[in-house]
Amino acid sequence: MDTSRSLYQFLEAASDCAKGAIQSNASAVRRCAELDAFIEKSAAARLQVPTATLLRLSARGMFCASINTALIGYRAAIFPTLRACLEAACYAQVIEQKPELGDVWAKRHRDQDARKRCRAEFGDAVKKTCKRFGKLMPENAGLITDMYDSMIDDGAHPNVRSIIPSIKMEETNTHFEVGLGLVLPSRVETSLFCCFEIGLFTSWLMTDLDEIDENFWIEAANLNDMKNEWEKEILGGRAG
Repeated sequence: MDTSRSLYQFLEAASDCAKGAIQSNASAVRRCAELDAFIEKSAAARLQVPTATLLRLSARGMFCASINTALIGYRAAIFPTLRACLEAACYAQVIEQKPELGDVWAKRHRDQDARKRCRAEFGDAVKKTCKRFGKLMPENAGLITDMYDSMIDDGAHPNVRSIIPSIKMEETNTHFEVGLGLVLPSRVETSLFCCFEIGLFTSWLMTDLDEIDENFWIEAANLNDMKNEWEKEILGGRAG
């Protein structure tokens, strides 16, 4: 067996799956595109603190990368980027509150002391941001906290819940071959839905948490309705 071909075979299969998924899951991709437009607009809505803006743009980039991964149906692989997406949005909130922390973030790699200080300032960025958000929307803040923790189980860390569902077993003439399915067209839609849900929750942390932006929340509510309708479609399909 020419093992050097394995990567090329995976890349070809992944490319074919992604191209097909864009067509066969057109409605799901369209919904994700609508959310991405909202995230992109929100990321650039406030420019007063450049480092915070940069981090929001990074969050949007991570969201797009997760969509790209979801198109091959390998669900566990979307969560590291989605977790980084959420963390970037929270880092931006921390720096907007204290702009001087932008330098701490930028100088993280200067030396060990700088690294330690950066960890101290940003290690609980998600917790801090959710606490602030909780003053506006307690239930929604709880959803984000639960989601952030669940991503560790679902793929951000190599825990059992992220690996077992992808196990596949094939019988040969002499033995059983056990491996992981890395390209799974049947799981594309549910993977895209995960990206949408987590991306939507992350977008809530891109707005000003000190002053209500009514237009932002009207659009966010419409996207949340879209998410709920999509979830009903998925659950209805399973029931059928």
